[in-house]
Amino acid sequence: MLFKINGLHDYRYSITKPYNETRISVRVSLDLPHEMSTTYKTLIDKHKTRLRSTSNSASIGQVIKNHESALRRFLQSVEKSESSPVGPELAHDFENCLRQHIANSQLSQRAQSDRRSLLNAWKLTYAQLGENPINAKSSRERRVGQDSPEKQNPFEVALKVGLKNANLTPKAAARRAGVSPSALGRWTRGALPNTRSVSTLKKVEQALGMKPNSLTTALAEATSTSSAAVLDESRVHRGQRSQSPYRLKAEQMSEALFQEWQDYFEYKTVTKPIGLKRGNRGQWSLVDPKDSSSTQNRVNCRNGKICASAQKTWELFASFFGYLLLPKSVGGYGLPDGYPISLAWLAVPEAIDAFLEFYTVRSNGLKHGGQQMFCASVATMLLTKTGYLLQQPDFADRLPVAVLKGRPWQQLCEQTYDLALAWTAESNNKSRNPVDALTYFLSQDYPLDPIFHIMEKLRGEAESAPAGSLTEAVARRNELLLGLLVSNPLRAKNISTMTYKPNNTGELYKDGNGAWRIRILGTKFKNRRRVGAQKYDVPVAKWLNPLLNDYVKDFRPRLLVGKVESDFLFLSSTGSGKLNKLGACVFDIVMTYLPESGGISAHAFRHLVATDWLTRFPNDFVTVAEILNDTIGVVIKAYAHLKKETSFNRYEEHVASMMTR
Repeated sequence: MLFKINGLHDYRYSITKPYNETRISVRVSLDLPHEMSTTYKTLIDKHKTRLRSTSNSASIGQVIKNHESALRRFLQSVEKSESSPVGPELAHDFENCLRQHIANSQLSQRAQSDRRSLLNAWKLTYAQLGENPINAKSSRERRVGQDSPEKQNPFEVALKVGLKNANLTPKAAARRAGVSPSALGRWTRGALPNTRSVSTLKKVEQALGMKPNSLTTALAEATSTSSAAVLDESRVHRGQRSQSPYRLKAEQMSEALFQEWQDYFEYKTVTKPIGLKRGNRGQWSLVDPKDSSSTQNRVNCRNGKICASAQKTWELFASFFGYLLLPKSVGGYGLPDGYPISLAWLAVPEAIDAFLEFYTVRSNGLKHGGQQMFCASVATMLLTKTGYLLQQPDFADRLPVAVLKGRPWQQLCEQTYDLALAWTAESNNKSRNPVDALTYFLSQDYPLDPIFHIMEKLRGEAESAPAGSLTEAVARRNELLLGLLVSNPLRAKNISTMTYKPNNTGELYKDGNGAWRIRILGTKFKNRRRVGAQKYDVPVAKWLNPLLNDYVKDFRPRLLVGKVESDFLFLSSTGSGKLNKLGACVFDIVMTYLPESGGISAHAFRHLVATDWLTRFPNDFVTVAEILNDTIGVVIKAYAHLKKETSFNRYEEHVASMMTR
């Protein structure tokens, strides 16, 4: 991951946008008191640690110097020093202090943008210490429309007054002004236009008969009190949970438990188990390590091949086993250290129920997909006739007599199976809404614009790096990575394992006309049972072809020099071949160049592209299904909220038209 901010240079060619016209893991530190006593010296140490832990840049030293320089200038403007305590200038008064600092800095327009990005990064580090109050009403868009005028931002009030005076609905006004209906609709719900929307606002002013610059003036007033920085609440909560891990690590498994796991692994992967029954769809798939996005380890590897299902199932079970060994004083089950853990515990209803309650408490009281996945794995072990544990009553001997309570093995399994079904039925909440992380992007007129701007910055990073350097190659790789996620928003695994071969036999290849295409067997997709075994063979966006040509010719070979040979398209800069943890890499890139966005991972691009398209072309689920390589049914279910909103907007317009007859 690169951190270059300043000095964009001229490009050999530019990115053509499809329309005209800021991985920092959120880890909440618990080692500092929640009071205004943290000094800037402490903050600087924390910030440096964060940069070093999340950066792969060869020039991390210069990156840190750039960040420190920006902070020193800011401290001068608020009359503070490194020994001063951090105050409201990095909390609720940050935007006001930042605006004054920028206004007095006499920096160029681009330098102002860079300074703002760097200081937003400092603000984010401070927020991660748990001392920055986050006010939901300060986000760029409210999702509710019932706010009183006192709670509406000045821009929202001015726009609604204009619409009322013109007796127009937002959609009708958008048509008259020739602007995006979805953008105008978001603005009436509290979203703020970006600074590139001045020409659009003038069109709206004219369409509504408003005084010139009335909306731009209101926007300036609104942005002076609105914070553009976004922190996804679910990310913060996950960061807090990560401070108290309890999962049993694979290397902590006893020999007995490891053997049990190996036996179960074999049962799930052999063609036909001997002596035990298995459901028709109960077999796990094994893939060659080069085709897997997972790293080989002792719980997911068999006969030199990797099983993603084994990895996921072990992670679910490991949480349960870790809970069993967790002391009661911190909410655990309280088995003593060194207690012999066995898969047999998955058939103990009291232990399963206690774990699910513990899990729910750690999830802020939500019963969600996490509980569902765990219960599904447990139920599979206990199914009538084909359950792995149900078929082996000798596992009862691996449990204490006090736990069995005189119950026969089959009765124990049946009770736990019924319990798992009951928990599954109740676990209908969502632990997170994927759209929450996209708030910054969806508040823009064109949600993909920030991604293209990051790509432009990455190009500038490459152009300013020494010719032929690794830094140049990594920047161009990252630029292409973001572009491909926009052009072909596949899952991170499929992007990470995508192959390229100079002889044109890889998954990325050129057709007879020299245009780039992607072909992937249907069996390599997560949803292969839904989409079938047909081959995914689609074009790459034409605007991305020049970037691909340069990358495979000049920059990808540079990442391979003197290192492990690899057929993967995206390569690590460390010489390990495939770019592992691609989702985290994308998050790091976005947070580095656009920290005010809160960052998004590779998978979020699927939601971003789909939401953007359905907002502009309501109910066009067929196109989204093709773009995401999924079924229409799954897409409609995932984006039902947009379908409902579109329906109500159409109904509102219909009623309004009748009222004005």
